[in-house]
Amino acid sequence: MTTKDDVNFYRFDGARDAHKLAGLVTGFGGRASDLEQAALDFTAYGYDSIIYEVNDPEIFLSGDPQVLLETTARVADDFHKQAIGYDAVRLVGVSLGGAIAANVQKQFPDAERGFFGATGANAPDIMMSGWFNNLVYARYHKNIRRAFERNGFDRDTLNDTWSEFQKAPDTPFTLALGGLDRIVRRDHAQKNIDAWRQYNSDIKVIESPTSNHGATIRRFNHTIVDIALNPRSNRLIRRLSPLADMAASAKSRFRSIKRPASNTALAV
Repeated sequence: MTTKDDVNFYRFDGARDAHKLAGLVTGFGGRASDLEQAALDFTAYGYDSIIYEVNDPEIFLSGDPQVLLETTARVADDFHKQAIGYDAVRLVGVSLGGAIAANVQKQFPDAERGFFGATGANAPDIMMSGWFNNLVYARYHKNIRRAFERNGFDRDTLNDTWSEFQKAPDTPFTLALGGLDRIVRRDHAQKNIDAWRQYNSDIKVIESPTSNHGATIRRFNHTIVDIALNPRSNRLIRRLSPLADMAASAKSRFRSIKRPASNTALAV
């Protein structure tokens, strides 16, 4: 049992001679079980894998933008330690976890292509949108926009605080987007993609035209390994895979990363 101030992680060890490490990050309110099959599938392809469960609602409900930066820094710091001794790393994440995974990838100049689903839009716009606030309020009975506003933050100040966080990696990555996503809107994400391509020409986009945010997340979670390791994959569809049987013997270990006692912001 861990507290809400923890970032939990689950490690899956594949073959003894695995030389690659995959880091998978859940979305806001997500669970490690959402990505467990993907983590196991990676072990069947010669990876060890780690799922980072980022489900502390205070990341946003606190109204403190530093909490997101601190959380990202803790994930990055742990992944650096876990990656020692591996020849290659790959980062994967969905929704908020996609943004965090992308930030971790920025610290690994030789990382394999990253894969990030249902992410890519401007974070302050999402925080201040009525659609996202209604969804969060229905679950937590708190208003994210008001929480930030009470602390003196609006779109402009959040953009300033999260400016580095919102920059994409300059190494290859693929985005999976839903055409009916009302949280990470396709047209809003495209504006960022166009800007990112000014310094990173190797950004690919996979679309699921009829998927909303939840459906995009589910389809991405079920097809990550196929998308990552099959260059011909270009759709977010669920494929039956024989990998589950191959990976069934992978060992899982649970750990947690404690939030520092200090309130000092950690640099990303």
